[in-house]
Amino acid sequence: MPSFQKSLIVEQFQGNYLNVAMCYNNLGTVHRNLGDLEQAKEYYERALTIYLKKLDPDHLNVATCYNILGTVHHDLGYLEQAKKYHERALTIYMKKLDPDHLDVATCCSNLGTVHCDLGDLVQAKEHLERALTIRLKKFGPDHLHLATCYNNLGLLHRGLTDLEQAKEYLERALTIYLKKVDPDDLNILAVRHELSQLQQMKESMSREKQVDHTRNVCCTVL
Repeated sequence: MPSFQKSLIVEQFQGNYLNVAMCYNNLGTVHRNLGDLEQAKEYYERALTIYLKKLDPDHLNVATCYNILGTVHHDLGYLEQAKKYHERALTIYMKKLDPDHLDVATCCSNLGTVHCDLGDLVQAKEHLERALTIRLKKFGPDHLHLATCYNNLGLLHRGLTDLEQAKEYLERALTIYLKKVDPDDLNILAVRHELSQLQQMKESMSREKQVDHTRNVCCTVL
């Protein structure tokens, strides 16, 4: 029997319910790492139920549980539920923590990603820029977390068809990855692919504008 499950039995027997919640959290993390997201979700939900019974509803452990559940729901494709969990987490973090705390940045990044996947790009931009601002203050310009922020903002601006800004963000992400990870790292390959796709989009849009200009000239002549 895995050690977390043994611990869970002991803590349940002794009535240490907050420790039981921690065991459920740990089991959730194990199953999440194994890719068993439905089982992970069940364990995290059990942990949350205990925290809500035993702790203040604005306790940081509750916020952390909301944030993790938001991420699991996002990975499962349950985007509206993911948004609700991340919003609840962010509300608590903003009450309990400094507005520039890294947990706030993480939650904003998660929420921005969900909004992006839901197609709400304006709201996504606000959250992702906030995450970037906090992480720049805390980590400096060359941290890998900054590369993630730049990459996400690059993809967002591509969705907004602001291709020059998208290119700038993706190039910043690539610069950091080239400094911090191996040359054959998947992140580098992914960003280079996105930059290639972006260039193709720019060329396609340029051709479309040329065609439109030709049509307008013809219409004027006629």
